[in-house]
Amino acid sequence: MSTFIDMCQGPHVENTKELDENAFKLDKIAGAYWRGDASKKMLTRIYAFAFDTREELDAHSKMLEEAKKRDHRIIGKKMKLFTISELVGSGLPLIQPKGMIMRKAIEE
Repeated sequence: MSTFIDMCQGPHVENTKELDENAFKLDKIAGAYWRGDASKKMLTRIYAFAFDTREELDAHSKMLEEAKKRDHRIIGKKMKLFTISELVGSGLPLIQPKGMIMRKAIEE
């Protein structure tokens, strides 16, 4: 049996009993290798939200949903401002003609 080591920097509660179960929500999980080394054992990241009240959690969840509607990656593709190519990589959007018009207007 391995020993649990918490590598998160916090903030923390002393005991999960301190959390209101109605104001707590698991968001997603992801795998990650220690220091990016694939020869090491994979770790599991657990993403969650915890608030003092259910109302605060609901407000945060609503804000995230609204933000998804205004995601620049989705809007930019729909408006044909740029293209993301898997050959080039997601970190380098390729500007389309409509995107260049906007860029020039901003520069001017």
